[in-house]
Amino acid sequence: MRRKIGVFRLSESKEFTTHYETAAWYQKVLVEAGDYDAFLLTDGYPWVVVRLTGTVTSSYFPTLWGGVVVGNRGIDERVGKTADHGLQYNPYMIARLFLDKHPNWIPDQGVEFYEKEFESFLEPGKMMTTTKLVVDGKEYS
Repeated sequence: MRRKIGVFRLSESKEFTTHYETAAWYQKVLVEAGDYDAFLLTDGYPWVVVRLTGTVTSSYFPTLWGGVVVGNRGIDERVGKTADHGLQYNPYMIARLFLDKHPNWIPDQGVEFYEKEFESFLEPGKMMTTTKLVVDGKEYS
């Protein structure tokens, strides 16, 4: 299931770095200020995801041989192109941001969130707190 649960608000433009499979590779994307939809994905483990679209300001994808750069192709070739940067969070993290009224996270109507106290299984008798995100009547943490 993919369900919109709110927005992630950028009050000013921000540069994000996306890392890839090879530790050396990355690209930086400048994302303009604005509201970006946040979705709850529940196929398998639940995640809250946001797609930020912006402009590549630098990129580093050189040809590697055994982890060693063997050419200069792939360096800054993507500058100026449109690209996405993704944010991914556990539902309990978003519930905490919603509870704290974080200015960058605005929930949609009908999306609920609360704190829940539970007893630690590692330290019997010790009470701890977690947060829950409730969407369409189902809890996610």
